[in-house]
Amino acid sequence: MIRTDLRTLKMANVLCIGDPVLDETGTRLTYTLRNDIKWDNGEPFTVEDVVFSVKLILSPLTHNPQAKSNFTNSIQSIETFPGDQYSFVLVSPAPLRGNKEVMSEVYFVQQSIWDPKDVLAELKFEDCYNEKFVPTDRLKKWFEEFNAPNRSKNPEYLTGLGPYKLIEWVDDSYILLEKKKNWWGDSDTSILLQNNPDKIIFKIIKDESATYFAIRNENIDAVNRLGMTKLIKLQKHEYFNASYQSAFIDQYAYNYLGMNMRPDGITHLPFFTDVRVRRAIAHLVPADDIIKVMYKGKAGRQVSFLSSLKQEYAHDIPLVEWNKEAAERLLDEAGWKDTDGDNIRDKVINGEKVPFRFRLNYMSDAAPSKEICLMIKENLYKAGLDVIPNPLEFSLFYEKAFTHDFDALMGAWMGSALYEDPSQLWHSSQWSNFGANFCGFGNAKSDSLIDACNREMNDSLYVVKIRELQKMVADEQPYVFLCSPQARVAIHRRFAAGIYSEKPQMFVNEFQLLSGGGGTAIKPDLTQ
Repeated sequence: MIRTDLRTLKMANVLCIGDPVLDETGTRLTYTLRNDIKWDNGEPFTVEDVVFSVKLILSPLTHNPQAKSNFTNSIQSIETFPGDQYSFVLVSPAPLRGNKEVMSEVYFVQQSIWDPKDVLAELKFEDCYNEKFVPTDRLKKWFEEFNAPNRSKNPEYLTGLGPYKLIEWVDDSYILLEKKKNWWGDSDTSILLQNNPDKIIFKIIKDESATYFAIRNENIDAVNRLGMTKLIKLQKHEYFNASYQSAFIDQYAYNYLGMNMRPDGITHLPFFTDVRVRRAIAHLVPADDIIKVMYKGKAGRQVSFLSSLKQEYAHDIPLVEWNKEAAERLLDEAGWKDTDGDNIRDKVINGEKVPFRFRLNYMSDAAPSKEICLMIKENLYKAGLDVIPNPLEFSLFYEKAFTHDFDALMGAWMGSALYEDPSQLWHSSQWSNFGANFCGFGNAKSDSLIDACNREMNDSLYVVKIRELQKMVADEQPYVFLCSPQARVAIHRRFAAGIYSEKPQMFVNEFQLLSGGGGTAIKPDLTQ
């Protein structure tokens, strides 16, 4: 509906006419759709598709826990007008600061393809929030088919309103998109609706070295996931700088180490239930060394869950510096001492002596997570804590995170220049509902402050409240904020294209081939 213009970092309309109109209650936003938008089969995009798509997001039967939590606090329902196919009202449960940006995260799907018999009409918006809702057999069967894995990458179903269509999706290899013919937005001049390349091939290269060689051999045109040391190495060579524009650029992202504050006490023991222990861990994690060694200085320290690029970032929160003595003092105070001389601290819990030995989950294919984990392990061992590195594949890592099945984990969050609802990461409901509050932070006071932040429309008052929340999170230390690494971007010079701080750092659809620039066109080898 609306998207971020990466050049201005402001919202721009895509599928709607003008800005949505907010009523005096602050809870009702009226949108008017463009009347020239067509699906690939020529059918018009209407409010029925909007209602259908939002219901899919909110439905308790949809397998999307990580996405659902982004909307449950901001969308109560969608209302339509009889006889009007192009206007609708987004109803929020309360006046919310991010209401006007909610629709930037809704991806629309075509009702007539997915639900030709209008089965989803049986699901009301109030059902999505009713814990006692019992779906009909017909509705359950429809969602079983909708959630089926074989549909998730099938070009027959993945039809969208954008300028490109999915041709082929080969797992762990590539995704091929092709420019649509007679697309409804062909004559639009907005950068968000450009479709300059005839084909776009997203190559999946998981190995950092393979990405390096692909760039060095000019087998790919653009990349936003280059390794830190690899880009530094490439920028030292004339041939690379002659062929590619590249940049290290600050981004709205950070890496963190999260600790399970509410373990079950059986599979995962109460290592991190005491704030003194969590603060001790923060004193032992060598954040400055990680930035120097692993990121070659191309990263910044972080004290908060907001990017330091934002005005509301709490710069007055002091960094937790590496301090082994302070950490040991805090661990002693929390009752973790080495009582048997094996160099590992221990404590009696429920009548049993427990060594401070825990698993640290990290994503096995996320460089340089393994090396960072080993640096953390080495430093914690100096204070008598034993870290067991536990590499996990991407989907299993997040499955365990959402279900609280971990001792500690290393992850990363990508933020935005736009408003970010703190409830997604920090409201206690997002722990109990298996949302993105992995660590179990929160109580009635912090929940109330989060609600106040979301409902505060006055910019000055909002800054005061969100900084108070940042301090509250820092004081409780559910995360050790490691750093905010810079994005590493390279784009071949045969294209006119920009590099931006907002994800994904480029508009691939705007790439324009320069006449005579950069030599012959690159033909990616799809077998790589």
